[in-house]
Amino acid sequence: MRPLVFVGVAGLITAVTRKITKQGNTWAIINLEDHDASLEVLFFPNQYQLFAEELREDSCVAISGSIKDRDGSINLNAQEMKPLELAGLDKAQSVVLQVPERRLTDAAVKELRRILEIHPGSQPVQINVICPDRIMRYSLPGFPVDTGNGFISDLKMLFGPSVLATA
Repeated sequence: MRPLVFVGVAGLITAVTRKITKQGNTWAIINLEDHDASLEVLFFPNQYQLFAEELREDSCVAISGSIKDRDGSINLNAQEMKPLELAGLDKAQSVVLQVPERRLTDAAVKELRRILEIHPGSQPVQINVICPDRIMRYSLPGFPVDTGNGFISDLKMLFGPSVLATA
């Protein structure tokens, strides 16, 4: 039997899937992402009860637990979780998207508009369109957003994990 490896990781919760055991207890699988990778984190019933209120999409958290390699799939069995305070985050700061020109199809632009409309807020949005020979920058003044409640996850689903740029 391989020894347990305990690690600590931090990132953004991009998905939460709640499940029920045969005994009727709730547990969850979350996807935790950072700029480089993503990891499935399992919250079995005991840990789920401790952290259920904090398991929300677009929350930044630090999680510690044991790594499991089952059938070639690596995941983390959560033991502890702490929300990360983002005190330096300025809510007036622009949300800057970076999108390769080839990804801006008519369908993608319509979906981007829908995402912006369902997440109204106060943060201005800019988009950097990456062309082969230059970067074109656009402001989207009619679409200020709230970056919570699935906004970032929706953008990553549309344009991929590197859609957010630093302003």
